[in-house]
Amino acid sequence: MLRATWLIGFLLVVALGWSTAVRGASITRHADELLPMVRKLLVESCGDAAIVSPGRAVLWEGDRLIELGTLGGPTSYAFAINDAGQVVGQADTSTNACRAFVWEDGQMRALDGGDAVFSSATDINEAGQVVGMIRTPEGIERAVLWEDGRMTDLSTLGMENARPFAINDAGQVVGAAATAEGECHAFLWEAEQMTILDDLGGPESAATAINSTGQIAGIALTSEEDVHAVRWDEGRLRQLHSSSDAWSWARAINDAGHVGGGVETPDGQSFAVLWQGEQRIELGPTGPLIGGAYGINSAGQVVGLAASAQGEGYAFLWENGQLRALDDGEAPLSMAYDINDAGQVVGVIETSLTAIATPTTDPGCFLGAWGSEGSGAGQFVLPSGVAVAPDGTIYVADSGNNRIQSFDAAGTYLGQWGGEGSGAGQFIHPLGVAMTPDGRAVYVADTDNDRIQVFCVTARTAGERSGGVDG
Repeated sequence: MLRATWLIGFLLVVALGWSTAVRGASITRHADELLPMVRKLLVESCGDAAIVSPGRAVLWEGDRLIELGTLGGPTSYAFAINDAGQVVGQADTSTNACRAFVWEDGQMRALDGGDAVFSSATDINEAGQVVGMIRTPEGIERAVLWEDGRMTDLSTLGMENARPFAINDAGQVVGAAATAEGECHAFLWEAEQMTILDDLGGPESAATAINSTGQIAGIALTSEEDVHAVRWDEGRLRQLHSSSDAWSWARAINDAGHVGGGVETPDGQSFAVLWQGEQRIELGPTGPLIGGAYGINSAGQVVGLAASAQGEGYAFLWENGQLRALDDGEAPLSMAYDINDAGQVVGVIETSLTAIATPTTDPGCFLGAWGSEGSGAGQFVLPSGVAVAPDGTIYVADSGNNRIQSFDAAGTYLGQWGGEGSGAGQFIHPLGVAMTPDGRAVYVADTDNDRIQVFCVTARTAGERSGGVDG
C-alpha cells in the first residue's frame, strides 16, 4: 500500500496541485519525502494541502475574473469546466468539511456524498456527468460518478482505494486504483467495468485524461522507477518522453491527441510542455514548482501553472506560440486547471480573506468576514453602516476613521474618500450609508456634522462629490 499511496500523492501534486512542499524543492527527485506529504493530504479541509492556500475558485472570461464562492467555508478549488460553462471542484462548508461541488448559473451546490467525510469532483463532460472521489469514515477512497442526482461507485482493481481523474463525452472514466498486489495502476472504466491499462513494467501508473476518441494520457513508472508521460491509443501504450535523465507527466489531452503536461530536469527545474505528435514544445518554466500544462481545448489553447523569474507561480494561457499570465500580476499566486472550447478558464487564486461565501441553505451559518482594526486600506474603526450597490459594490461607513470605504462583491478593497472635518466631502463620525436604487448616488449620514452628504458614483468606486445637504 505504500507504493499506491506514493503514486496517489504524486498525482495529487501533478493533477490537482496539492502539496505543502513544492514551493521550495523537487518532490519527484526525492520520492522518500513524499510519504509525510501524503499523510498531510489525508485531511478534511480543502485547502490544508494545496499549493494555493487559502484559495478561491475562479473563472476567467477574457479579461474578467469571476470568483465562484464557497459552500460556506474559507476555500474552494475549480478543477474542470465543460462547454456549457458548468464548473466542478471542491469547496469548504461552514463546518470546514471539504465537499465536491457543481457551479452553474452563478450558483454553487454541493454534490451528495452520502456519509463521506471528504469529497472532490475532478471532471465533468458535456452531458453533465461528474466524476470524483469520496473518502469514507473508515478512510477508504472510492471513485464515484454523479449523474442526475445519483452517485455510483465505480469499483476498484482489487483493493479498496481508487481515484478517477477524467471523463469523456462517451462516459468513459480514467484514473488510478490499488490492485490486490498493493500496487497502483491506471484504469479505464466503461460499460460498468473497471479494467487495468498496460504500463511500462513498473509498479505504478495512472491515467489522468481522456478525449472523445478514447485516447488516454497519463503517467507510468518504468522498472527503474523513472516517471514518464505516456499515451494510450486503442489500448496500445507509447511513451511521450523516454529520456531517463528527466521525469515527465501528462495531465491533459484534446481531441487532436495533443497532450499537455510537464518535464522535470535532473537539477529540479520543471517546464510546462505540449506534445504534438513527435514534437515536444516547451511552453515556459515552472521553476521549483511541480507545475505544467493542466488543460487544453480543441483550438490548442493551453492553460496551467508557470513561474516567474522570482519563482512565484501564476496561471498561464498559451496560444499562437505565446505564453501570458491570466491575472493582472496582482494576485499572490494563481493556478489554471482547465479551459473549454469557448476559451473560459477555471482555476484558483490565493486570497487573504477570512471567508466570503455564497449563501447556503443553513440560515444560521457563518458566511464570512474581512478587515481588522486600524486605519489602513480595508481596516476599520467602529464601522457603522453598509450599503450594497446593484453591481455588487459594497460601501462601508468607517465611522472611527471618518471615511467611506468601497469593496467589490468578493470583499476586495477598491477605494475610499473622506477625512475628518466639516468641509464638503469630509466627515465626523459617519454612522450610515445608503444607495439610490439605480446605484448612481451614495448618501452618507455625517452624524456629528448634523448633515446628509450625497455623492455620485464613478467607475467601481464612489467619491466624486455631487453635493452635500446640511441637515
